[in-house]
Amino acid sequence: EKYLTGRKQLPKELPAYYGFGDENEAIVCADEIGAAWKKYPNAIQWLRDQH
Repeated sequence: EKYLTGRKQLPKELPAYYGFGDENEAIVCADEIGAAWKKYPNAIQWLRDQH
């Protein structure tokens, strides 16, 4: 959520590995699907409102 909403910036390099539920998974996920979320500003606002 932090990476998708812009509260935290993605690192310049992606992690070499990730585990289920860890910070690296969040980074990889945001990198892979972030563009889709950004196409729908209302979705990002909804995500912000959840936390």
